Amino acid sequence: MTKPVLCFDFDGTLVDGEGHIHPRDVALLRENTRAHFLPATGRPLHAVRRAFVRNGLSWPAIPFPLVLQNGAVVFLPGEKLFVVTPLYEDEQGPLVEACRRRPRVCSILFSLDGLHVMYPNAEGERMIRRFDLDVRPFDPDAPRSTYTKVTCISDSAEEISALAADMALFAVEASFSLPTVFELTRRGIDKGQMLRRLLTALGLEGAPLAVAGDGENDLPLFAIADRTYCPQNAPAAVRQKADVIVDVADGGILEPMLRDFQGADESF
Repeated sequence: MTKPVLCFDFDGTLVDGEGHIHPRDVALLRENTRAHFLPATGRPLHAVRRAFVRNGLSWPAIPFPLVLQNGAVVFLPGEKLFVVTPLYEDEQGPLVEACRRRPRVCSILFSLDGLHVMYPNAEGERMIRRFDLDVRPFDPDAPRSTYTKVTCISDSAEEISALAADMALFAVEASFSLPTVFELTRRGIDKGQMLRRLLTALGLEGAPLAVAGDGENDLPLFAIADRTYCPQNAPAAVRQKADVIVDVADGGILEPMLRDFQGADESF
């Protein structure tokens, strides 16, 4: 019997806007026997831990492999660091300066060890709370950290679009995880590429693979999956790419994924 790999985004997919995970998903994650569960999220490790604990899932170390920061940081089971991919060193400084030229956009600079926030605004503060992020103010005079991801947040479509145009000059992967949230990682680093590497390291590259997500940053996962899922309130571009649209509020995201795979082939 080959257990499927269920890879899922966090915010908007597993975790709702109030920070809740559906009770059926909680039960499956706690049981942790019927599938290989694999979160793939833009969150850093501390924010993933916090969401699990808030929903009654507490372990000495998270037992699942993790694709974090949109692929820039990857962990093996038990929070064992697998790979960290920072932004290109010669582009990091100019990229940060491009963020500094947009004071109406809240920019969050991610590293392995911490997050720095530049120009916090109301929408940025709301997203920081929603994503369970611990942030510190960006200090332009402090020694520069090595950054792995940049998240830019604004309720102004004009400002976020202008910043996105600025970032087209850099060697980055760029996508909107939400309409007001624009995210950057090093070119070639996305959830799909790093999931592929992680599955190989785990010896799971031949296992049935189902993925679920609700943002543009989840589409690289869709490209390598056997079957794809999204919540019914996902943007149209994501719904069009999904094989199955799920009412997550009704029954969670994991049980429909697992049921479809088990029903498709008894060998699963």
